[in-house]
Amino acid sequence: MLAFLIYLMGIVDSIALFFDISMALISMALVFLTVVISVVVMNGHFYDREAASGLIKSIKTIFTRKVVATIAFIFLGATFIPDSKTIAAMYLVPKLVENEQVQEIPEKALKILNGKLDQYLKEFEPKEK
Repeated sequence: MLAFLIYLMGIVDSIALFFDISMALISMALVFLTVVISVVVMNGHFYDREAASGLIKSIKTIFTRKVVATIAFIFLGATFIPDSKTIAAMYLVPKLVENEQVQEIPEKALKILNGKLDQYLKEFEPKEK
């Protein structure tokens, strides 16, 4: 299980990068498609209004059914896939918090710290004249 988690932490950044690149490519394709359709329809290549409206209707159908679903899937994937640092934190922080050795500060360390703090406080006490 630990080997799989290490592998997952290593590839999750690549998966997120794939989603980001896919989103950029689809966005560029949509801009290109919009420009081409605008040029074709606006320049009067369709003398028949029914043919132009049929083309626009078929493009709307393709856009609403397939492209929007693809964009939504890629956007959700790019948004909700955590990076490797987040996955490492999700795995390691609970283990560190629950570890008794980490939670227990040795008594000697506390005594040394208290002694040093008392020494610093005595040095910085205002002296009476």
